[in-house]
Amino acid sequence: MVKLEIVTDFVKQICKALGIPEGKVEDYFEVDEDEQGWFYAKKHAKKWLETSEFKAMCALARDLGGEYVKHEQMWKVPSEYVKQQAPAQEAPQTQPSGVTPHSVSMDKSKPPDLPNLKFVPIEAVHVPTFLPTRELISHERLSEIRNSIKKHGLRYAIKVRRANSDYELIDGYLRLKSVEQLGWKGILAEIKTATDQEVLVESLITNKHRIEEDPITIAKKLDILINAFGYTQEKLAEELGVSQSWISNVLRLLKLPKEIQREITLNKVGFRHGLTLLTVNNVESQAQLAKEVIDKSLTIPQLEERIRELQPKPIAVAPSPLEPAGLEPATEARRAVQPEIEHEPTTGFPPLPREPTTAGPPELKPVEIPEPKPEEIDTGFEWECPECHQRFQLIHVSYPDGKTKHKLEAKG
Repeated sequence: MVKLEIVTDFVKQICKALGIPEGKVEDYFEVDEDEQGWFYAKKHAKKWLETSEFKAMCALARDLGGEYVKHEQMWKVPSEYVKQQAPAQEAPQTQPSGVTPHSVSMDKSKPPDLPNLKFVPIEAVHVPTFLPTRELISHERLSEIRNSIKKHGLRYAIKVRRANSDYELIDGYLRLKSVEQLGWKGILAEIKTATDQEVLVESLITNKHRIEEDPITIAKKLDILINAFGYTQEKLAEELGVSQSWISNVLRLLKLPKEIQREITLNKVGFRHGLTLLTVNNVESQAQLAKEVIDKSLTIPQLEERIRELQPKPIAVAPSPLEPAGLEPATEARRAVQPEIEHEPTTGFPPLPREPTTAGPPELKPVEIPEPKPEEIDTGFEWECPECHQRFQLIHVSYPDGKTKHKLEAKG
């Protein structure tokens, strides 16, 4: 049985079942975790699944111990947390209140390798000034995390590093905000030793597929690593375990207007929608299309169609009947507005008198095209007349229309 510890584990299983990359899962489903710790993949209302895809999802849910919920068009599977807690509901709680262990080693032959965990005061945890965090947080998303922590406890400790007598946050910004809203005084933290560069890389690796990071915040972190720490896109791709094209596409989002970046941060405009909007050069058109994406829930194909509709149509200019065919319309227009100016000679001699010109276009004389001639080919065959003993040569004649004839031509 495959272990599903975080939502990303479920996403990877969906990718294998449907044969699609991880970045396309969000086009099919809304993948998340409910309050009971079950992972679910809810099909988007306007997304159509092929029969083979539907059967693959049902088979995946069955293999993972879950089911298909028909009335919600959703596949639910239990996380590892649900499996661990189900048989031990009546057992006395041995862990500190509000904290649930990530995993427990059952191998008693050696002591478990535990990280440096301790409870730290929430007021003592600060965000480093160089570390971009979510400036805008969706209230719905923050409410989901807060309710999950309230019901199940803090499943994953935040990560911090020491900063004099306080701590600086490495990972867990939304969890820290959630427990602060719940009124907690302390939070479980893993204390690590890390440089500024390592803090950025660590936060990117741990949040690569989690809901705590939006694409804009990730893009800002990547931009800092490139411009402040001298990373290349190739090196970042190798460090984070992603493709270089993924790095490049995320960074491209920073070219969008701030208003659209805001909507991406709030998850109102999707990652791929943002990339598609970059194909539009006009900022006002980008803003208009982003609003349509939000108001009308446009899919990627629908957005691409809207972009094509907004493209300016080329204006065809009919050629003048007085001009010879093949002349560019723009040239004709210029001639109509700006007639040719005849310059006087610069030799110093007085200009020659000009003959008056007659109005109207010049008379065009028909051009005689010579007709193609037949081609004569000497066959090399000779014939002698038995009466006069005159010798003749046989000539093969090929005409342009494809017909052929033969003739005898006298020799000598």
